[in-house]
Amino acid sequence: MKLELRIAWLALLFALLLGSLMTRLWFVQIAEGPEFAQEAEGYQLRSETLRPSRGFIVDANGTLIAGTEPEPAVVIDRRFVPSDIEDDVVQELAGLLEVEPADIRDQFAAAGSGNRFELETSLTPEQVYFVLTNQDRFSSGVSIELVTRRTYPGGALMAHVLGYIGSVSPDDLEVDPGLDPNSKIGRVGVEGQYEDFLRGKPGREYFTTNDEGAIEERQVQIAAEQGNTVQLSMDADLQRVTEQALADGIAMSLRDLGGSKAERGAVVVMDTQTGEILAMVSVPTYDPTSFVTGISSDDFTDLQDRQAFNNLAIQGLYPPGSTFKGITYAFAVEEGFWPTRAHTDSPEGSLECTGVLEANSLDEGSQKVFTDPGHGIVDLHVALGASCNIYFWEVALAAWNQTKNTGDEDLLQDWATRLGLGETTGIDLPFEAAGQIPDRELFEQWAEDAPFRLDPSRIDPGPIWVGGDLMNVAIGQGEVTATPLQMAVAYSALANGGTVWSPAVVDRILDSEGRLIADVNPQVLNTIELSDEFKEIFNNDLFLTINAEYGTAARAFQSMDQRRQVGGKTGTATKRDTFDTAWFVGVAPVANPRYTVAVVVEEGGGGGRVAAPIARQIFQHLLGEDIDPVEAGF
Repeated sequence: MKLELRIAWLALLFALLLGSLMTRLWFVQIAEGPEFAQEAEGYQLRSETLRPSRGFIVDANGTLIAGTEPEPAVVIDRRFVPSDIEDDVVQELAGLLEVEPADIRDQFAAAGSGNRFELETSLTPEQVYFVLTNQDRFSSGVSIELVTRRTYPGGALMAHVLGYIGSVSPDDLEVDPGLDPNSKIGRVGVEGQYEDFLRGKPGREYFTTNDEGAIEERQVQIAAEQGNTVQLSMDADLQRVTEQALADGIAMSLRDLGGSKAERGAVVVMDTQTGEILAMVSVPTYDPTSFVTGISSDDFTDLQDRQAFNNLAIQGLYPPGSTFKGITYAFAVEEGFWPTRAHTDSPEGSLECTGVLEANSLDEGSQKVFTDPGHGIVDLHVALGASCNIYFWEVALAAWNQTKNTGDEDLLQDWATRLGLGETTGIDLPFEAAGQIPDRELFEQWAEDAPFRLDPSRIDPGPIWVGGDLMNVAIGQGEVTATPLQMAVAYSALANGGTVWSPAVVDRILDSEGRLIADVNPQVLNTIELSDEFKEIFNNDLFLTINAEYGTAARAFQSMDQRRQVGGKTGTATKRDTFDTAWFVGVAPVANPRYTVAVVVEEGGGGGRVAAPIARQIFQHLLGEDIDPVEAGF
């Protein structure tokens, strides 16, 4: 074939192909263009946030205290719920889930227009089945999906330490705009304090959807990262024993003590040597599970009315009563203040306690006569074990007479402050209360800024601060207030040789694979130089409270086989127009203390009668002994 003919055939072929292509382009773009364009619009590339699983909280032994589990939930995608049927969908869901329509509308509003969210409610299998088999009644924007939700296997166990989770609020978003508005975050306790560790990192999924909103193809997925594991220093078994002991003690007080109004109390169990919190209880309490899918306003109000959210272990402020005498004891020994009526042949200042102290040397305006049950001949050691007010009043009186004009009249208060009272301990939990150690400066401030807090006679004619006020401080009465945690910290310092701990409930942070991220060690708040004499006698004298015949906790501990391993101090705090508040603070083993236990029962009665039996059960568990029932101490 000639070259010219071949070229002609090729030209014809190209012409036919080009014509076919042009015809197809005309058909696609002109004849069927609108239909293809409409179909293309239906296929859209979308993305969704993949929420991370919240990190676990485990006890000192690795026992799960707070975890996550997959659970079916109703998921609403507002992009595919037409506005004209949204109210019908709300009504249908409200009827199915047996909740008020307003509650669901509120969740729609909180999620925002065009967003995707899960309804805060648990589902029964029947409800799940109904949604799955009646999709036409809800629109394509309503589906059933598996989501991860917080679980608390122990229910109310450790509730005040754990805290709870709640929905993200507008205020939260203002502080941290990066929060997922439809997620849950920690509110109080460890859940709130360690939120940044527990939250995890969200992922992202990209996919295409058709015009009905159904996923056609998944494109890319960036996996979410589970939150870290927070390991507590607390022991779940010890916590259960402690919670039960406090509950039994409160029940016993209400049953056996006429006039008892015991409904509230707290216990702290602390490692004397390291500052680690081993157990912490506050009553009344709540179940953090209630907040996982949203608590009703009525239930929330009820908890508020009962003040169930208050962690009394770190927020309850009470006059410490005679438990404060441990601090006055240290003050007497280390500063050398002894009763002025003491017999000269005793370095500990023995005197005859007749039950009456006439303090004629006090300034005008001060109480002159102080009364307490007589204890016979007492020295420092007997005075602590028998809780003789007269003796410790005498110590304060001697200090007042010697220091009131020297600028050192706050020496006793300084001891209390150095031991951790009157200021927060810095524990790794929010909303800790500081308590109060009164002095002249505080009373003068009240006279100027809050005169209603003082008797009018203190202001006119005065004086505002008198020696009797210091004597009240010496026995933990008057305007002294402290938390159970502060008293545990103070007694730990006195028993361990002077280390004042800033305690912690968390031991360490681990990643989801169990690798260590951070140690959370208790910090030293202060160090007090205590004499060798003090180290030798203090724990021995705590021993007398429980083991001497005259000890105020002797009967409460009489059933304990290992009571000679335990020392402590009872306290009965009185306040006008209220029933006595019961205290006990103790340590074990007394020769080299490892455990410090502080117990308070608000309006529960005497410390030896109510608080000491509660502590006895806890010490029995700590020392590996079978636990006897709580019975009144005397």
